[in-house]
Amino acid sequence: MKHSKLTSALALAAITAIISGSVFASYATGQTQRASSPDETAPVKHDVNMDGAFSVKDATALQEYLAGYDVAVNVNELDANYDNYINIKDATRIQKLLAGIMDDPEPTEIGKEEEDIGGLF
Repeated sequence: MKHSKLTSALALAAITAIISGSVFASYATGQTQRASSPDETAPVKHDVNMDGAFSVKDATALQEYLAGYDVAVNVNELDANYDNYINIKDATRIQKLLAGIMDDPEPTEIGKEEEDIGGLF
C-alpha cells in the first residue's frame, strides 16, 4: 500500500513538473491566445482574469480566487473542465491547455471525456 501511494505521489510530481515547465516556457516567450476580432471585444475562452488573453495569468487568477484572495474574475470562465465545480482541477485544465497537453473539447463532447489529471485522485 505504501508503494502505491509513493508511486502516485511521484507520478503527480512528474506531471506537475512537466506542466509547470511547459506553461512557464510559454509564458516566458510571450505565447498567449488573444481575441481575434479587430475591436478586441470578442470574449476569449478561459479568460479568467478578464485581460483579453488566455495565458498562465488566468490559472494564477483562478488559484488566487480558490485561495480566497480578493481578485477580480469572470465567473463564467471558472469551470474550465466543465464539471460544474470550481476547484483546483480547473486550474490544472487551464495549465494543460496552455502547455498543449490537451485540447478543449467541442461543445458536444463536454462531459464525455475522462478525468484530466491522470486518475491519481
